[in-house]
Amino acid sequence: MKDRILTLLSLLLIFNSALANWQRSITNYNRHEYKAANQNWMISQHENGWMYFANNKGLLEFDGVTWNTYSIHNAKTRAVKQGKDGRIYVGGLGQFGYFSPNKYGGLDYTCLSDSLDTKRSAGNIWHIHLR
Repeated sequence: MKDRILTLLSLLLIFNSALANWQRSITNYNRHEYKAANQNWMISQHENGWMYFANNKGLLEFDGVTWNTYSIHNAKTRAVKQGKDGRIYVGGLGQFGYFSPNKYGGLDYTCLSDSLDTKRSAGNIWHIHLR
């Protein structure tokens, strides 16, 4: 009987430690580490695993090691969505457009809201819907 209890306790300890190992650790980054504003509004993940964040200072890019910030003409970014065409669509306060990769490994911004009639405003873009 004593052997069975010891065996059962051993199995429980092994099972418990196996459950604890499947969870990934969580790393919290503060705004001084990613060098941007303190408010992040939306998140999108690229096919390669990189993360993109709509931030008050622009688009944040995180490859797992390095943070990059891309501004959209001094407008706060509120929405971000990864497109199937490889573009990263963003929207913010009075502007919307997309980022596309350049030959240097960075991102270039193309503003689509500039093509609107001057009497109309883009307003605040909070969501992006792709077809």
